[in-house]
Amino acid sequence: MVQIAAFRFEFDQHSEDILSIAIQSFKQLIRKLKSTKSVLKPIAFFYGIVNNKLKELFLNQLTEVRESKLIRYVLETGEVMYFDWLHS
Repeated sequence: MVQIAAFRFEFDQHSEDILSIAIQSFKQLIRKLKSTKSVLKPIAFFYGIVNNKLKELFLNQLTEVRESKLIRYVLETGEVMYFDWLHS
């Protein structure tokens, strides 16, 4: 499940970071389960924690690197178009 979330943010090659985030998220889930009974779906709660942590890491790295990436669009005709939104 953590690998799926990491793939969304293109962190699938950073196994040390993924493992650290997974452990932190699991600890946070256990603390929440012990402190309250409000978590109805623990797996969904865990996925949300992982997703938020990966999003935060992704945004931090994005602002540090400031590297432009081409965005790939596939038009209805099948034509592939790349767009650089930073340097257009």
